[in-house]
Amino acid sequence: MDTEARIALATNVRSLRSRLNLSQARLAQKAGIAQTVISYIERTGTKSPTLDVLEALARALGVPVWSLLVDVQGMSDQDIERFAVLSQTYRQLPPEGRDEVLRVAEREQRYGEVRTDKPQEPTP
Repeated sequence: MDTEARIALATNVRSLRSRLNLSQARLAQKAGIAQTVISYIERTGTKSPTLDVLEALARALGVPVWSLLVDVQGMSDQDIERFAVLSQTYRQLPPEGRDEVLRVAEREQRYGEVRTDKPQEPTP
């Protein structure tokens, strides 16, 4: 997990925990993990938590796992919901469909807007 994801994880866990009015001890109990793990995550430690820990935290906080790893602080509720739908749809694609989505996303990131239609011939 890169530094940006660890920072997002720390911020999101702390924010969600506060929003739910949970102490670190109560969240740890709900998630079935040690309080020290929560403390470590919220301090953006150098080790990455396991997928099992992320899944337990997500369940305890009532959110999908992906939302713990993405910087959602500046996103509207509508954007978060759109991202959740996109994420769920992506996971349902067959492997070749996922590969195509990644290729399009890479082109979008590299070159800006991706054209899916044929370029029109210039009119004389």
